[in-house]
This record gives sequence, C-alpha cells and structure tokens, in this order.
Amino acid sequence: MVLWARGLDDAGTVISAVRRNGVVVLNCGNLSARAGQRLIDMVSGGLLAIDGQVRRIGDDVLLCCPAITSVEG
Repeated sequence: MVLWARGLDDAGTVISAVRRNGVVVLNCGNLSARAGQRLIDMVSGGLLAIDGQVRRIGDDVLLCCPAITSVEG
C-alpha cells in the first residue's frame, strides 16, 4: 500500500495494515514538519508494539513492514 499522509489519523491506517501483514510506503511530504514528525512518532510507537519495522527510504518517505518481512539495503 502507498499512502500519502493527510493527517495524524493516518497512523491508525498504517498500523492496521501492518498488523494484517501488509507493507506500507508512507509519504509524509504533504504535512508540515511538525505534523510529519508527530505522525512518524505515532507510527513508530504503534509498530514497535506489534513488532513491526520502520525504515526511512527518502526525505519524507517511510517503509513500514511486519516483523515477517526482511528489509535489506
């Protein structure tokens, strides 16, 4: 799933998708720096709780994956 973040409510969408073993590319480029950082903090915390992973793949882009996914690079 590719998600262009529109607000903090998108954190739940990302966490739910990863909980269902989905992989999400999250683009925070449309958000202010403060809102983008807050969203990243929320997603990171939620994924930590379900043993997910977060990797930065660009300036405003994150790769969010379940623990069963191997990420290299």
